[in-house]
Amino acid sequence: MSLVFSFRRNIFLLFRKYVHTRLISTEIHPDRNTNVYFEENIGHTPVMPNEVVEALNPQDNKVFIDMTFGAGGHTRHLLQAAKLKLFCLDRDPCAYEKAVKLADEYGDAVTPLLGKFSEIQPLLKKHGIQPNSVDGILIDAGCSSMQMDSSARGFAISRNGPLDMRMDGNR
Repeated sequence: MSLVFSFRRNIFLLFRKYVHTRLISTEIHPDRNTNVYFEENIGHTPVMPNEVVEALNPQDNKVFIDMTFGAGGHTRHLLQAAKLKLFCLDRDPCAYEKAVKLADEYGDAVTPLLGKFSEIQPLLKKHGIQPNSVDGILIDAGCSSMQMDSSARGFAISRNGPLDMRMDGNR
């Protein structure tokens, strides 16, 4: 391993440790490094929830799409700000399962969608949403810690595992 790579890896690990301790809600658990624990229990705290709510200005009876649902942190803040109809899109099956759980909690206000950006129009059409009838769209682009910290997901550089780098590795 080269000195530059080693230095970069150490910087990444320090940054990841900072993010986990400062920005992500976690509980101490002896099995923290197992994929099952990580996928089911790590919650994400959005970094800019107030700014997102202010920028999108959600109001009752509006239709919004969270195009990058992830763990649903921003979606929860939007749902707390107004009585919305929120479609939660993600191509990651683990994120989709989190959206299903959120739908159980919020009922008809949340509709989970499993798919890619390019599939949004037919997915919305299935739910009766016509073009030009969406009031707000949120895209929080990038990889989340749900992908980066689980070796089985194919994104991790800090753990041994297969290199896959698809959000939806089984599709």
